[in-house]
This record gives sequence, C-alpha cells and structure tokens, in this order.
Amino acid sequence: MPDPKELPEAFSPDGEETTARGRAITKHLLIGQRLGNYLVEGFHHAGGFALVFKGRHVSMDRPVALKVLHHDFVAVPDVVRRFRLEADAINRVKHPGIVEIYDIDELPDRRPYLVMEWIEGRNLDRELLSRGAFSTPEIVALVSELGSALSAVHAAGIVHRALKASNIMAVPDGAWFKLKLVDFGLSKFLVPTSSPNAGRTAKGTVIGTPETMAPEQILGAPCDARTDIYAVGVLIYQLATGRLPFEATTLAEVQEMHLHTPPPRASLLAPVPPALDLVLARCLDKAKERRYPTVEDLVADLKKLTAPSSVKAERTGMGLYADLRVEGSSDDLTDADLDDLDRLSESVRGALSALGARLAIDAPNALLGVVLLPEQPEEARRARESALRAAVRLARTVSSRPGASKRLQLALSAHAGSLLIKEGDGQGKILGGDLMKVTSWATGSPSGAVCATREALDGLPFTPEPVESTRLFRLPADAEKE
Repeated sequence: MPDPKELPEAFSPDGEETTARGRAITKHLLIGQRLGNYLVEGFHHAGGFALVFKGRHVSMDRPVALKVLHHDFVAVPDVVRRFRLEADAINRVKHPGIVEIYDIDELPDRRPYLVMEWIEGRNLDRELLSRGAFSTPEIVALVSELGSALSAVHAAGIVHRALKASNIMAVPDGAWFKLKLVDFGLSKFLVPTSSPNAGRTAKGTVIGTPETMAPEQILGAPCDARTDIYAVGVLIYQLATGRLPFEATTLAEVQEMHLHTPPPRASLLAPVPPALDLVLARCLDKAKERRYPTVEDLVADLKKLTAPSSVKAERTGMGLYADLRVEGSSDDLTDADLDDLDRLSESVRGALSALGARLAIDAPNALLGVVLLPEQPEEARRARESALRAAVRLARTVSSRPGASKRLQLALSAHAGSLLIKEGDGQGKILGGDLMKVTSWATGSPSGAVCATREALDGLPFTPEPVESTRLFRLPADAEKE
C-alpha cells in the first residue's frame, strides 16, 4: 500500500477531491505504486464511477485490472455499497464468459478497489465500429454465446441492468473472438444476500444507460431478467444495423421513445430475415410480461434463423450503395422536396433494376443493390465495369434532373465482396457476408460523386482519385463512356 503520509490532501479521508484535479492526481499518484500484491503499471480508462488501471500480480507475474472508485463517491454510501456488490455479484457466477475477480481492498482514503482479470481486446462497441454490421449467422453466434453467460447471471439471482455493447469485451480467438461480460456495477440481486440492503433502490431512481434501458428501468419500477432481455434486443438491433434502435438529440427524447415508440424493423436497414424482426419485437416489447421469459427462449428462436434447413453458399457480388442525403433537418422538407426525393429514389431503383441488381437494403434514404458476379473472372470483371459505368450515368442523370431540390444530394459507393446466400431460391436469398457490411466500405463518399473500393476497381480501365481518410476512390465524370 502507499504510505498515507505521502498522499496529498485529495487522498485524505477528509480531503475533497474535485472531479478533474483529484482524478488527475489519482492517475499520477497510483502509477508505479504497490497495492498489496499488485503493482500499478499504468492508467487504462475512466468510467462514470471508477478509474481503471492495468497492474500486475508481483509474485505470479500475472496482468490484472485494478478498478478504483472515484474519490467523489466515497461519501455516498449507496455508490460504495454498489461498488462492493459488484464483487459479490461476479463471485456468485462462475462462467468463462464473465470477467473474473481476484480481490477487493481499500486505499488509505477508504476508497475501495477491485482486482480483476485483465482482458486483452476491445469492447463490442468498438468492434462494431471497426467491422460494421454483422450478418445474421454472426449475430446468432454472438448472442448465443452471450446468452450462455447471461443465463448463468440470472441463475445466480442477478439482473445485470447495464448490458450494452461497451460492457461486452471481444477477446481475439483466431480469426474470430470470444465474448466476456464485464461491469456488474449496476447489478441487482433477485434473491436475498448477506447484505440487508442488497439490490435496494430508492423508488423512482433511474439507474443505467438511457440508450439501452428498458421502460421499467426508466420509470424506476422493479427490474428482473426480462429487463436484461430488453437490452439484448437493443444489442441485436445494433449488431444488425450498426445503429441503436432509438436515437434522438436529447436523452429525454430517447427515454420517451423507449417508453412509447414501437420498435423499428431491422430489415428496413439491413439484409436480415423478417423472422429477426419478430424476435426483436418480442425482446423490445414495452411490457416485460410479453417479452421472452428467459434468455434460453430467446436464443432458441434466434437459432431457428440459421437452422440447417437449406444449403448456404459463398458467392461474390458487386454492391452499389445509394446514399440520399438531406441538407439540414428532414422535419422541414417541403412538398417539392419530398416529391423530388421520391423521383430520386425511383431513378436509383430503375438503374439498379436495369443492372439486374436486387435491393438488399430499401430504406427512405438508403438503397443497396447487389449483383451476383459470374464465376468466370473475365465475365465478373465485365459485370463490375458495367455496374460502375451505370453508376456514373445515374449520377450525371440525377444531377441534371428537372425540379431538383437544392437540399437533396446523392452519393454512390461500390464494392465487390463475398456474400452468404441461400441456394435453391432463384438466384439465392442473401443471408449476409462482407458485402452486406455497408458501414465498413460505403462511408466517406462525397455528395454527387461515384466512389468505389479497390476490390470493385480491380483490373478496370479507370483512373480514379483517392478520397482522403477513406478506402474509396472517386471515379472520373466521363467514366460512363464506352
């Protein structure tokens, strides 16, 4: 332990630590110090209630995470109690998908700290930003793995109440990863514990993250396992589309949407089967009585989406993504603007249909057409070239359309990549694949431009210009000429 005499006033039991200055002192002071058997090696990150450091068990030479409560909360008994209950919650559950806790102790200023398993990797939120949306089979695999850990949590009589992508670690495992559920700081016991106040929350208190909270959490009503199932529904939608189901400019608006707005359909933004929309609708039902009663029931329905009732095959496709952009707020579009938006959408649909493309995404402001490429390399090259020339012709046509609204712009992006399809259904129903992760390749295309990735341009007679800070290249305006 550090010598209490060497601690500054911000560390004394009666000292007052300001949020900025005190936490900066904490980060500076603890690094290099020894806390019992653990050496603090460096600062990792700050959360709402605690600072997290990377440390090492001195005799075992094992990396650990040290989670230290902010000094601001030492005088708040409920926060200190919840911090200690996190250790109790984790110790109640033994599962490979749940972070392990090794020890709990106090600094000289009475701040508790946890010594936990050090996890290499990044959270699922960052993984999603890096990879883009996941395919249906990937979602089923991820939620099945998460469901196993969450079932163990519920079996121990605990509701997590903070289940979200940032609290799920993606640990590298070959070309894929395994999941670790972390941060039980908001957990609540559903069965009696050794503490007479365990799990008690003041009536009306809202605890959690508004973007992922179930209606009963927002209202301060009792929570149970179905509260976590609501959060799993939020996560499934996020994995499928790359965005949260309810988004607004203020947290109050987000809360109102969770309370009153029907859950959106993921199939409007992503190539997922309608059955996934039904699963999401049940997870995100406002009344917890109508949600899945257990995580096992939810996972069982999810697995039906990828049941081996049909043959799946890998194919290569060419995707054209049309981003119909609105300058300013879409709430004050005029009738003329809306009419032009309809004409613009129909022009894009017509061009994609003429190419023989199928609409994998058909949303008001976004369209993705997919062309399955021939297996012969030369034929596939010609098909990619034809698609890009058609895209440039489309861009030129819409830029000079009569009655064009100055508030509407079209950006076109192209990519060639793998597809997972269901055979025996015409050309094959698209189930997922690299091409469907639109956010990983279609971001950054300037308005009015046609851009393509290296994969789409490979071997084609164009001289495109790179687009700064993206993986896209801008095609010349005359690229549609034969």
